[in-house]
Amino acid sequence: MNPQNPQPQSFPSRRMRRELAGQGTDGRMVAARQPAGAGSATGATPATDTTSGAAQSLNPGSSTGPTQSGPNPSTGSTQSGPERTRKGRSLSVTVMSGVGQTMLSVGVILALFVVWQVFVTTWQVQGATAVAVQSFTTDTASAATQTTDVQRTDPPPTLTVPGTGQTFATLHVPRWDQMVVPIMEGTTSAVLDTGYAGHYTTAQGPGQVGNFALAAHRISYGSSFRRVEELQVGDPLVVETPQAWLVYEIFDTEIVLPTAIEVIYPIPHHPKEAVPVERLMTLTTCHPEYGNSQRFIVYSKMAYWVPKSSGRPLALQGQDAMKAAGQDVIGPLDVRQLPVGGTTREASGEAGGSAGGSELAGDN
Repeated sequence: MNPQNPQPQSFPSRRMRRELAGQGTDGRMVAARQPAGAGSATGATPATDTTSGAAQSLNPGSSTGPTQSGPNPSTGSTQSGPERTRKGRSLSVTVMSGVGQTMLSVGVILALFVVWQVFVTTWQVQGATAVAVQSFTTDTASAATQTTDVQRTDPPPTLTVPGTGQTFATLHVPRWDQMVVPIMEGTTSAVLDTGYAGHYTTAQGPGQVGNFALAAHRISYGSSFRRVEELQVGDPLVVETPQAWLVYEIFDTEIVLPTAIEVIYPIPHHPKEAVPVERLMTLTTCHPEYGNSQRFIVYSKMAYWVPKSSGRPLALQGQDAMKAAGQDVIGPLDVRQLPVGGTTREASGEAGGSAGGSELAGDN
């Protein structure tokens, strides 16, 4: 350079000074210029837009400002609102799922119990009751097997009821598809749970003046009296003893509380001391069908009896067969209107025993 002729010194223009200072020509901050590819060549972090950063720093209340993190000053929690909502929802779903699974499990257990109570227990005793009926029939069989028109109304042969554990009679119910139920002394679960109809121990015996009262399960252990509500007034109920066929006919039914033990008194719904003049039979079982809060009662009275040596009664074929043959069939009768004898029961002689206990047998 020639010192004699120095070049004029150049000074940066105002625009250049602003650019060097990071401001645009309109006074706004702009990104510093750097050579193309400098960032990638040196590995440095790419430049950021200082304009937006400056705007944010100048306007901290703007909606575009940086998101702040940290504990919520009101709750002290570091969780945001959406996170807390999601966790609350997750807890509710877990609780409801647990409740649903519990209810489902309980439902399955109840269903299995019903299946066991209704079907399994019945299956367990059906074979034994069938054997008991067949054994009794064989042991007391008569050579006379034809149907007979004989109808005797005099006192039938006296039967001494044995103790618990022995089949002393069977109950034939034509309305139930010729169902036959063995009868045993006693109404405890030890008897009824074998599928038998149990005889109330203090009631009168079959064919006696008074009330021959029986109980049996309705749903479980043979379900012997399950179809009790199908019975109709006039239907025959035939009791087979070793010596005779005792034909009873239904005249009334009712539903009572388990404590209504007067239904098995010698004259139902009368004082125990009242003297009976009819030969009655009463069936008791649980009601409703799948419960035991009440008792379903069936009343019948003996129409006639047939010696086994004379054959089999037509009543074994049902009410329709009796009507077709011109036989008389009993009509409805209010059990509370049954006649009463004129002497005390203790002096009557034939009608022995009375209903005891505080509740009718039954556990479905």
